[in-house]
Amino acid sequence: MNTLSILLVQTKIAATIEIVSLLLVAAIIGYVTAWLYYKSIYVRRIKAVESDKHELNNRIVNLDEDIFNLKKSLSEKEIEIEQLTMETKVLVHISQHKHLLNYKSFGTATESEKDNLKMISGIGPVIEKRLNALDIFTFRQISNFNALDIETINDAIIYFSGRIDRDEWVAQAKELVYSQDKRT
Repeated sequence: MNTLSILLVQTKIAATIEIVSLLLVAAIIGYVTAWLYYKSIYVRRIKAVESDKHELNNRIVNLDEDIFNLKKSLSEKEIEIEQLTMETKVLVHISQHKHLLNYKSFGTATESEKDNLKMISGIGPVIEKRLNALDIFTFRQISNFNALDIETINDAIIYFSGRIDRDEWVAQAKELVYSQDKRT
C-alpha cells in the first residue's frame, strides 16, 4: 500500500502540474492571440485617430494664424477708418472756410477742370485734397494768388504756415500755366 499511495500522490502531483502547465499554455496562447488581434485591428484605428488629431491640430494652428491676421487687418482697418474720419473732419472744417476766400481775385474752377496739383513742389496728396476742398483745382487759380489769398488759404488748409511762400507755389503754378498755354 505504501507503493500504491506513493503512486497515487505522484499521479496527483503530475496531474496538477500538467493542468497548471496546460492552463499556463492556454493563457499564453490567449494573450498572444489577443495581442495579435489588438495589433491587427486597433493599431490601425489608433493610427487613423492620431492622424486625424494631427490634421486637426494643424487646422487649429492655421485657424489661429487666420484669426491673428484677421485681427491685425481689422486693427489696420480701424486705424484707417479713424484716419479717414479725421481727414474728413479736417476737409469739412476746411470747406467751411470757403466763404473767407475771395474767388474773384484768383478765379473759380470745377473738379472737371482739375489739374494735377501735386506737380507743384510742396503739394502732396494731403494738401491737394485740402485745396480741392476749397474748390482750388487748377494751376491757373494758384498762379493768381495774391498775398491776402495766400494768408487766407494758409489758415484754411491747416498746414505748415508759410508753406505757399516758402515753396513758391505761385511761381511754379505760373510756369505750369505758361507751359500748358504753350502746348495749346
